Amino acid sequence: MSYSALITTGKVLVRHGDGSHVLVDGPDRWEQLRELPFDPVFIEEMGFLSHFERMPLIITWHNRGQLETDELNRLLSDNWSHSGYAADMDLEEWEWVELFETAGFVTDTPGYVRPTAPLAIYRGARLGGERGWSWSTDRDVAAWFARRSHDFGTPAVLLSATIAPAYILGAFHDRNEAEVLIDPDGLEWSEVQIIDAASEEVRAGFDRFNITGAARLEAFRGEAISDEQ
Repeated sequence: MSYSALITTGKVLVRHGDGSHVLVDGPDRWEQLRELPFDPVFIEEMGFLSHFERMPLIITWHNRGQLETDELNRLLSDNWSHSGYAADMDLEEWEWVELFETAGFVTDTPGYVRPTAPLAIYRGARLGGERGWSWSTDRDVAAWFARRSHDFGTPAVLLSATIAPAYILGAFHDRNEAEVLIDPDGLEWSEVQIIDAASEEVRAGFDRFNITGAARLEAFRGEAISDEQ
């Protein structure tokens, strides 16, 4: 069955070849979305879906073998940073790694390529959550996440490490967090430095990011507005 699809204002209108159409909406919206086969038009219009619908839909299409490698890469590049918390999607770490390895190096920044030398990376995490695949190249960003958990009463740490290029899966910059996604198996955990989030060193990084991060975000928003005009 051939069709074209238009996603607009959070609703999905599926138009069939015979001119009929169906609106995907209502209490069973997610089940209806999952039943839609992938169509290239979705690449341009995924942004109209809610943040928490995008990645599960991409994963569904990938698991069905409906995406070409370049389509998977584009969908991840465009939607990863705005898709909510990966921990809510009930995938194992190896499944996330496999997804991004299949896509090739993923980034939201045109012209940015996989680093060719070992990269210094940082992560702010609650105790017990040290092993993770979302890190940052900005130490103050990681300090902000670590200190935020601490200030909410959750013991947390700031981790510093170095990762080889082969284990870097992606890099994202549009949320002003200098995020890098890695395969945690590439870390030498005996060499990872860990600092308690209660330390003054971490607090200082938290405070710096509160100041400079806000300024950088405003600059980014200004550039985005300028590009649209």
